[in-house]
Amino acid sequence: MRPGDRKPDCGNKLVPSASAERLHRELLQWLPGETLFRLVSRLHRLWGHRTADQTADVLFGRRRQGYQHDFSSGLHEFEQNTAGLLGDVKAIALERTLLRFYRPFLSPAKLDETIAAMASPSVAHLKFRLGLLTSRFRAHHPLKACPACIAEDIATYGWAWWHWDHQYPGVWVCLTHGQRLLESATKTNGVARFQWQLPTLNRQHAWLSRSEAPGPDADEGLSRLGKLVVELIEQREVLHLDGEVLRRIYRQKLIARGLASTSGRLKLALAAQDFLEHVRPLRLRRS
Repeated sequence: MRPGDRKPDCGNKLVPSASAERLHRELLQWLPGETLFRLVSRLHRLWGHRTADQTADVLFGRRRQGYQHDFSSGLHEFEQNTAGLLGDVKAIALERTLLRFYRPFLSPAKLDETIAAMASPSVAHLKFRLGLLTSRFRAHHPLKACPACIAEDIATYGWAWWHWDHQYPGVWVCLTHGQRLLESATKTNGVARFQWQLPTLNRQHAWLSRSEAPGPDADEGLSRLGKLVVELIEQREVLHLDGEVLRRIYRQKLIARGLASTSGRLKLALAAQDFLEHVRPLRLRRS
């Protein structure tokens, strides 16, 4: 769909019975590495709907469905309402949501269970079932953007978007420009979490501020970490990281570093302090 094309009526729905010509006219095609949230945010802007609820109702069948930017709900309805032109449930879940990042860490059964949850009207308790809430690492996945990327996107295409490789957990530096990513305040409160939004540098988009990270090697360390994450997830062959194998490897390495006994008993206090010192230069504090 081009900016000058006819916008769909707010009350109309895209349904499988609609003509292929109409569907192609009213939908956008995926951009390289585009997430579902970003695509719907672009459609929301092009269609000119007054509220986020209208766009959600057209695509996901309900006014408060599909708005999650990490693990979207209502993918079955999305597939039906777009006549499968943008892919089926499994393809969208695995390639267009943050499930792409977690896929290597999930067993085949857990992966199928997660996709089924995302196909349903609700993903309530999904993060708990995935172990994210009990891992002691936050299950919060902030939307992130690079200021230089935003400026380049707007200059080249007229609008900016959420870059896929910026959204992975552990990525806090743009690997293209070397700049620290901005963390969006979108999705962090009870009102904005239902909105469709693209990144901008104007006052309409709130960004959470962060103070300088301690240590002179912070940016270099964050860049290495981000590159490792992106290479792991973006490689052509999908890996499955077996949890039991990882546990054995970690235990062997801890023993080699003197942080566990030869019997395998962990020296937790020493290990925790060693880990804290290792990641201290990478910690970004909110100001």
